Amino acid sequence: MGCSTYLGNITTTEYKVINTKQSKQLKTPSTFIVLSTAEHIKEWDKNISFPDTLKDTGYIIRSITDVKNPIIFIAGKTGKGVLNGAYGFIEEILRKESGKKFVDIDFNLESKLPTLSIPPLNIIDNPYSSVMGMELDGFGLDNKSLLNPATSEYMVNCWKNLVDWCCRHKVNFITNWPYGGESMNDFPNIVILDREKYPKAVSPFTDDEIRKAAKIRRECLQYTSDNGVDPYLMTYVPGWYTTTIRKNYPAYCREGSHDDSDGFGSRAFDWGNNDFHTFLADLTEAVVKQYPEAKGLHFRVWGGESAPDVANKHRKAELIQKMIKGMVTSAVDTRENIKFVISEYTEFGDKDLTYLPQLKALSPNIIIHRKWDEDWGVSNNPRIPKAPAWLNTNDGVKRGVSMSIPNEEAIPLWFPTVRFYQEGMLKYLKKGEETINGWPVNYRDWHTDNCDNTLNLTAVMKLSWDPFDFDYKRYYEDSFYFLFGKESGPIAARAANLSSEALCDFLYDYGGIVDGMDSKNYLNITKALIGKPGKSRYGKYVGHILEKESRPEDLLNIKVRIARVLPMQEEAVRLLRSITDKVTGNREMFENMLNVNEAWLYLLKSRIAAVDFVLNKDNVPNSKKYLEEFLHLEDMLAEKVNLLTNTSAQSMFDKTEDIKNGFIRQIRQKQEYMRKTYLK
Repeated sequence: MGCSTYLGNITTTEYKVINTKQSKQLKTPSTFIVLSTAEHIKEWDKNISFPDTLKDTGYIIRSITDVKNPIIFIAGKTGKGVLNGAYGFIEEILRKESGKKFVDIDFNLESKLPTLSIPPLNIIDNPYSSVMGMELDGFGLDNKSLLNPATSEYMVNCWKNLVDWCCRHKVNFITNWPYGGESMNDFPNIVILDREKYPKAVSPFTDDEIRKAAKIRRECLQYTSDNGVDPYLMTYVPGWYTTTIRKNYPAYCREGSHDDSDGFGSRAFDWGNNDFHTFLADLTEAVVKQYPEAKGLHFRVWGGESAPDVANKHRKAELIQKMIKGMVTSAVDTRENIKFVISEYTEFGDKDLTYLPQLKALSPNIIIHRKWDEDWGVSNNPRIPKAPAWLNTNDGVKRGVSMSIPNEEAIPLWFPTVRFYQEGMLKYLKKGEETINGWPVNYRDWHTDNCDNTLNLTAVMKLSWDPFDFDYKRYYEDSFYFLFGKESGPIAARAANLSSEALCDFLYDYGGIVDGMDSKNYLNITKALIGKPGKSRYGKYVGHILEKESRPEDLLNIKVRIARVLPMQEEAVRLLRSITDKVTGNREMFENMLNVNEAWLYLLKSRIAAVDFVLNKDNVPNSKKYLEEFLHLEDMLAEKVNLLTNTSAQSMFDKTEDIKNGFIRQIRQKQEYMRKTYLK
């Protein structure tokens, strides 16, 4: 939707939105908004100029009020800057009319304005971050999903909805994660290679299937570009070999050095094989040729997905650099202006980035990228190297540090996420200096509708735009004002703040329930807290408490920690219940917020009951009482989960009911286990 549509959401008066050339064609003066890029700005007003500090995605907004009908002039150096300015103008109206500091393009006023009262405006809005990216976890636009009529339309619609959201929220680029087949390198499945050079298949898909899927994929990429967001195609380097490659090109395949339960890490390519390096370069060339709509390529290096073969493990840094250089060279030779995101640079064995000059000599369009904390952990420590190569650089290569928005089932992790990220950013950033060029976001959920976690996503976008002026508490207070109404909004914000303080402490390591938990692996509660006990570290569920029978001190510490945060969660629930009849908008989002907070309350209480059960094993009456209390609280937990309409899971389709039923099924399995084992 364009500027005119959003103007129509907040005022009953129609305003014309035109470009500079159209403005000269108006025969009669009227109220209108003029959009202009740098090359046309003088056509409107020779006195208007851009400040030297304005970035490509920044914009200026000026009002001309000394005429019969006021004129709003919005300009940027690039089309993206103009687009950001158009949406920024709508937010400026919301800000003026509501009196709130933090607004969002998707918010509406309680009632439409009969007309706009435009004050003198002279706005220069410039982002701190020149790298504003979105990484879509599990959204590979893979052949299987695109070729299946049952999923193709769903995937395309989800993609377009997310692109629209990114467009409205000033995102520069989208890169997709190709979780769609046997390998984390999906390039062999999306292109057709030269049959003379590669006479045997490299993909289980036929050429016709590849072409059909490519047509849909290309349309998605074109839609992205048309809406002011650069689409990138991502692949792990080098990924794992597939059954087809193993069969037809066995010389490329070797024994892997990475041990994992699924066995994929053992499917390593032969990193020392020069023909394999040529294969990667040829795949890259084919992708660039066959996907002209893709503005960039994203090469990711990480863990088991990029584990070398046993024979070449000692040459990992040397050979991964060789692969990347060969792929970048091939891409640039095919299309000179192709862009790149290259991550995870911590895996290159080159903390001082001595390899960068070689890449820079190949292309000026490179973003070097690393994860925040370890493996998508949420903390206030982004672990950016102190080396000069990472901070305050101006060598033509952008640096980005990627944040993650957790969205595992039922976690309202709002304040902790954005608060932690701002605290972490400000450890490194300085005003007036682009110390780090940007903070791409790894979004682990595809909802942009009724999911409360969308607030978190919007928050980090605003934080990236201006990390110094952002105030997370004020942001949520203002957001709930728009979402739930002026009377209930402040109370909802207080509840969210309390809940976040409680869960911030608990979620870091599940209150000490799971041994060895820390910031990098607490995201999935169904793996660690819900369901029947199992053998694996992440499959024991309540077994994490049961197995501590010989460690009463640890059990008491768990109880103390949960008891410390429980009152905050109880008060959060009380506050939300108190405004049930006062919420004036977004009822479904509010109900999800209430139910998820009640679910957390019962989960915390049930864990105290489980601890008391274990501590009283020798006292049969007491142990039975606590076990029955545990089972009852689990019933209440299941009841609240069943009311949720936004349950989701990382890298999964939004099959809310299926995911919710699986969640509840694990709760029931746990109850059944406890009854059969301990109620005799």
